[in-house]
Amino acid sequence: MKNTSAIFLCILLPFLITTQASAQSGIEELKINLESYLSEREGTYAVWFQHLDEPDLHIAINENILFHAASTMKTPVMVELFRRASLGEFNLTDSIKVENRFTSIVD
Repeated sequence: MKNTSAIFLCILLPFLITTQASAQSGIEELKINLESYLSEREGTYAVWFQHLDEPDLHIAINENILFHAASTMKTPVMVELFRRASLGEFNLTDSIKVENRFTSIVD
């Protein structure tokens, strides 16, 4: 699997170091870059990015598309997984047994 975090950092870094005067043009360029990047990938993606100092400066891509709740859980689950791995609770190369004990509305 490719390391996509490095790709997104390269896309975001120029925006993060722009001056406030060029923030609007930077966010427009970032949106164009993200849309181009995502259009080359299989699947449907939604992105929300908001400038922390200027809430009016934001990017919304497919913000009105409905996703199954399982899709929204992937990010916080991975954040916790990486947090625990960084604490040494386990190694990312370890095997973990997963059992489905929940029947969702889709099932």
